[in-house]
Amino acid sequence: MTIENKEKVMIFIDGMNLMYSARAHGIKVNYRNLADILANGRYLVRPYLYQGIDDDPERQDRDEKFFNTLRDFGFDVRTVPMKRLENGRVQEKGTDVELAIDAILYGFRNHYDTAILVSGDQDFTRVVEVIKDIGKRIEIAAFASSISAEFRRKADSFIDLTTIIEDIKLSDFEPREEQDGFSEDREY
Repeated sequence: MTIENKEKVMIFIDGMNLMYSARAHGIKVNYRNLADILANGRYLVRPYLYQGIDDDPERQDRDEKFFNTLRDFGFDVRTVPMKRLENGRVQEKGTDVELAIDAILYGFRNHYDTAILVSGDQDFTRVVEVIKDIGKRIEIAAFASSISAEFRRKADSFIDLTTIIEDIKLSDFEPREEQDGFSEDREY
């Protein structure tokens, strides 16, 4: 079967949502395995990761290594600067909007047949509805414990990451205490 005859998929990963959900399950995510499993033999146009970045130079160096590793795996990494709050903590703002715009725009441009949203964030409900309205399929992949049943039902299909946890796990780890609202750990 040629590429032209295969179903085209694009993967859109809400980085912070996946990181915190995976951490709750005591794992780091192997992003390469995750993308391969979600594509499930279909033609993967490209996986995207949407992630906030901190303005702390040490964290930026660590994050850039992480992002470059993902780029080497064929990921397109979209970053948005995090906002520093008055109390010194950082807050991610804007990544959900970036993900939503890309998922809808690429659907309208016919870049995929099926979008795979990796997030349990119910804020993406309207995005899921629009993707379906333009005649595309939408799959949601998330840990069952981090997504509402209502949001799961919005998609054409749901992939419970708990069922493939051993296949997407990079390694066991002990999460460190958060400092300034951002953990020292990153997944690859």
